[in-house]
Amino acid sequence: MKNLHFLKANQLEAMYIPGDWGIYIHVPFCVRRCKYCAFVSTVRRPVPDWEYARDICTQFEMQKPEKAHWTTLYLGGGTPTTLSDEALVYILDYIGASLDSDVEITLEANPEHVTCERAQTWKSAGITRISLGIQSFENDMLQFLGRGHDRSAALNAIEILAQSGFEEISIDLIYGANPGNDSAFEVTRWKSTLQLVKTLPVVHLSCYELTLEENTPLWSVQKKGQPILCDEDAILEMMACIEELSGMSQYEISNYSRDGYFSRHNVSCWAGLPYLGLGAAAHSLVRSEGVIERRANLSNVRKWMLALENEPKQFSLDFCEKLTIETHLAERLMLAARTRFWWSPEAIANSLKCSELPFMNNLMTAVREGLLETQGGLFRTTSKGIRLNNRIDELIFI
Repeated sequence: MKNLHFLKANQLEAMYIPGDWGIYIHVPFCVRRCKYCAFVSTVRRPVPDWEYARDICTQFEMQKPEKAHWTTLYLGGGTPTTLSDEALVYILDYIGASLDSDVEITLEANPEHVTCERAQTWKSAGITRISLGIQSFENDMLQFLGRGHDRSAALNAIEILAQSGFEEISIDLIYGANPGNDSAFEVTRWKSTLQLVKTLPVVHLSCYELTLEENTPLWSVQKKGQPILCDEDAILEMMACIEELSGMSQYEISNYSRDGYFSRHNVSCWAGLPYLGLGAAAHSLVRSEGVIERRANLSNVRKWMLALENEPKQFSLDFCEKLTIETHLAERLMLAARTRFWWSPEAIANSLKCSELPFMNNLMTAVREGLLETQGGLFRTTSKGIRLNNRIDELIFI
């Protein structure tokens, strides 16, 4: 389902209305830990899928706001497809009773978990969008990254999903890895990957530059002196060719789509909408009666589950931080500046009942530096601003 009714607004904060909320469900279980991954996840067998599904629904009942229009539901991880289909359907049936029929429901999946039977079950359960963690179509690169599939499994998963009727298939790719210490070779392979993507039945692409997070296996390898990353010129060349070779338009720093097929869940987060995080390590942004809170659930799976299963049931929070209006306004502007949509600082401030615009001089500095463009009170990030987005952050948070 294209998101054309959202695109018609052509303005980020106008795509949604007061009362819109998103839901993020974190499933931290994985079959293996990838060599680059620093997310909260656990390699666990067997997966306590029924207990985890029950506790997800318990937390939803405890924390859902009384009046919310749920626009998106996103199941991420970890690896949500480590849960059995029965547990996934249980979650979707329970929470789905509170959702409208036009809600976007995204499931992150690993290619090796996609079968015809599972795809049909997901489709019947109401999932509208699949995000495949492919990362690469090169077998040696997949081994280098520690993935559990190969090129054939990735292509097969895309074909199965398309044949099962999924109109919205998104894939994740990683660029910048350099296992053979040959940046020029990796640029050539990256361009071939993007040309392949253009021929596939996918409508959305997320491209992430490989970063070496502390204490991950790849970080440890580089610490010992082995080159892991491509040089800066190669990275810039890889970034510069994504739109042209993939046939998709960039709408955020790392995200590209065919016309109208952007991720509504991601866009809602960049628009500053509140969202409810369910599951261990999930984060929430809650706005209620003028109070703005950022919350994080306990990251330890067992502790999170015990907090919900014991009586009296607890909120199972790791932390809860109240945000000032000025801090939240700065964050909203920063998030808007990650996108290629137009946005209005005045409208964003008004939505927070903020009578002043303390960051306008800084935004105009960004305009003079060619990072933002402005027209009729609206702002939009330029191509240069997308590349140098950290500079915009610096200006907003001066």
